[in-house]
Amino acid sequence: KHFLYQQNGVYGSSNRWATLVDYNYVSDRDYLEDFSSNLSLSSTTHLNRLLNVNYYGDIWNFGATVQGYQNLLEDVEDPYQRLPQLTLNGLLPDQAYGLSYEFKSEFTAFDHDELVKGQRFNMEPGVSLPMGTAGFFITPRVALNHTYYSLDNLQTQTRFEESNISRTLPIISIDSGLVFEKPLKFAGNNMIQTLEPRAFYLYKPYRDQDDIPLFDTNLRTFGMGSMFSHERFTGPDRIGDANQITVGLTSRFINEETGREKLRMTLGQIQYFSDRKVNLRQDARETSSDSDYIAEAVASITKEWALAGQIQWDPDSTTSNMSSLQLRYRGENGGVFNIAHRYRRDDGINQFPIEQADVSGSLPINDQWSVIGRYYRSLMDNTTLEALAGVEYHSCCWATRVVFRDYINDINADSRNKAIYFEIELKGLGRFGKKSGGLLEESIRGYE
Repeated sequence: KHFLYQQNGVYGSSNRWATLVDYNYVSDRDYLEDFSSNLSLSSTTHLNRLLNVNYYGDIWNFGATVQGYQNLLEDVEDPYQRLPQLTLNGLLPDQAYGLSYEFKSEFTAFDHDELVKGQRFNMEPGVSLPMGTAGFFITPRVALNHTYYSLDNLQTQTRFEESNISRTLPIISIDSGLVFEKPLKFAGNNMIQTLEPRAFYLYKPYRDQDDIPLFDTNLRTFGMGSMFSHERFTGPDRIGDANQITVGLTSRFINEETGREKLRMTLGQIQYFSDRKVNLRQDARETSSDSDYIAEAVASITKEWALAGQIQWDPDSTTSNMSSLQLRYRGENGGVFNIAHRYRRDDGINQFPIEQADVSGSLPINDQWSVIGRYYRSLMDNTTLEALAGVEYHSCCWATRVVFRDYINDINADSRNKAIYFEIELKGLGRFGKKSGGLLEESIRGYE
């Protein structure tokens, strides 16, 4: 017998407690390709099994997570299971002398059959002093990060020798900014233009961390958000050394009557005062004295249309390492339409350069009927990654949709996958048929 079992949902008995369940199980590895009962699962390699419970207090937040996976491919390595993960975070703002106290902690037991496994405890107490007015702010912060590992199964990876490892590092930062405003008139409208310079200094000493395994840590995607972050990495298995200052400049154009932001432009760069020795790869070191420039712009053309773009520019080679451009439509009738272009150059760090075009939408024909579609193509490989087309009907009590899909899971695969999905939804009761939900939300930005 072939079958799929799913249990997904968010449950909460109060505004303080929330429980997330995402459990998926199939009877055999070929089930999703043969039967594809859910579009959002048909191209996955691992099925998630997660139970997460969170408590949100006035000062303290607590979380407990158990997570495992079902591997659907024989030649793909299993991820680490978290059995369990416990988090406790607290924040005490506006204390004596204006100080704010914070505390972050996490305990995770990582399990794996073939790799080094073990327990990790990480905590980071910190204190900051936010100061400022409507026109400026400055926030010095000092924190101490401590991580302890108890490792097992060391014989599977010979480069890890110590079963008990601890690491303690200070973190010092100063975040500051100014806000200037001036009124102006544009196209007959009263506008406010802002000029917002910002500077963020960060210091963390170097510590050799090649003796620590990578359980759940990766390099952050470089962008405007990561430039003003305390961490270069997504997890605590690596604490990146830093002696740097990030400088950014933002300008906004705001409609004075409605308060709506019509245009936002931002430019930023990091200046490094020392090499970055900590990396995911052994003996890798970043030696440049400055980062790429990051420039972003978001324009609200009308209430329905918006344009957003980003570019990562290398001043040394005078080339773009990354760029993206998106045109978005959100109609009052529920219609959505998106056009996007994405580019990423192989700069020796990104192993998978891309150039992609993506057109998608869900457009109403009348009050009941809508057409759905997506055309997603790799311009670099001259290959269509996904072509999707369908129709959808909605009434007060029920809905139905039919979706045709042509897609590939692997850019190097010789064959393509084709599927037809038909679904009927009785509103308030449930759905049956081959489900077309899930992936439509993922494939068509803004689809609901």
